[in-house]
Amino acid sequence: MSLPASAIPTVQINNPKSDVNRPLQNYRPSIWGDRFLSNPMTKPMENDGNLVQHQRLKEEVQRMLRAPVRKPLEKLELIDAIQRLGVSYHFEREIDDLLGGIHEYHSSKKHVEIDEDLYTVALCFRLLRQHGYNISSHVFNKFKDNKGNFKESLVHDMRGMLCLYEASYLSVHGEDILDEALKFCTTKLESMVANDLIPSDLATQLDFNILQKQYQMEICHLSKWERSCADQLPEYMKLVYNTLLDVFEEIEEEMSKQGKLYCIFYAKAEYMSNAQVSCAYCLLTTVTLAGMGENAAKEAFDWLFTHPKILKEAETICRLMDDIVSNELEQQREHVPSVIECYMKLHGVSKQEAIDEFQKQIVSSWKNINKELILRPTQVPMPLLVLVLNLTRVMDLLYKDKDAYTQGGGVLIEGITLLLVDPVPI
Repeated sequence: MSLPASAIPTVQINNPKSDVNRPLQNYRPSIWGDRFLSNPMTKPMENDGNLVQHQRLKEEVQRMLRAPVRKPLEKLELIDAIQRLGVSYHFEREIDDLLGGIHEYHSSKKHVEIDEDLYTVALCFRLLRQHGYNISSHVFNKFKDNKGNFKESLVHDMRGMLCLYEASYLSVHGEDILDEALKFCTTKLESMVANDLIPSDLATQLDFNILQKQYQMEICHLSKWERSCADQLPEYMKLVYNTLLDVFEEIEEEMSKQGKLYCIFYAKAEYMSNAQVSCAYCLLTTVTLAGMGENAAKEAFDWLFTHPKILKEAETICRLMDDIVSNELEQQREHVPSVIECYMKLHGVSKQEAIDEFQKQIVSSWKNINKELILRPTQVPMPLLVLVLNLTRVMDLLYKDKDAYTQGGGVLIEGITLLLVDPVPI
């Protein structure tokens, strides 16, 4: 697909009275042009035939989730398939009820049945932890040999190896067995040709296309934001700040209809407290929370403003991943020293040694986030913790191998195209 570069000129603000010499960045022009303004977009309506079929298929999946089965594995595989197809948000209550029952069953037995294979154990472990249910990593001890190493025979169980690999990313501090599992699976899987293709599913295709229409509508509205000035801010901030205020005014109007104006106070206060901080992750979390319906209670914002541990760990991941991949580019425009330069100077180490240390800190922060997600009862409703988790996952897309947020290209463009441009063929 050929995408045009933006025809919108770059805004330049001349202010001879300003004494601030702010280094400029030569950002690439947008490749999307006015696509999200000019592209015909229709909102899915009640008379849409896809919606009718979509609803019928949803009800069918709900019946499958509620139907009795002889083996828990059947339910685990169904939940896993629903998650991988990206439609689990339709069935959150049913899934949580099922996993809660499975967790209670295993908790009463104190261990997973000895005759369960690696695939079943790893799948059960991952799904329970992903949904905030703690299950001991000791369940994997049975897959080790007399020397304390994972059995070589496991390499013949491709499905089980892949499940163990995924489960190992849900470790917390002190779970050496999961760290060992990650190394074992990584080494073995890299030498194998894995085929993990999932058959296409009509319900998922319909669901995605309906959601894509909604996303396109939202992008269209966002692209039409008004631009004005705010005298109390530096010139370079005026455009950004007033655009943000326009958003809050629209949200405020909607929230007033629901009796939730307190959401706006918290979001605006969080913006001002972050105005001079380069990582605005907490602001992003606050604004996102404001649109979470019944979960956006006053108590949720009070909790967020205590700067809880899970949020601190998320900010650490965001800041470090950004600095690692954008370090060289930022210094070319005389940016403030990054955490990389500071660490190199403080400890007298090379750049690679500094990066290696921060990679360890990123892994540590992920372990701490995993821990916060399995501490039941949770301090706040689970959807709030998942919000922080999901926003942290975005960092992996933006900053995993390069600064895709600044430079664009590659994986990021492909992801945006798949999400907002190309529908799934039915």
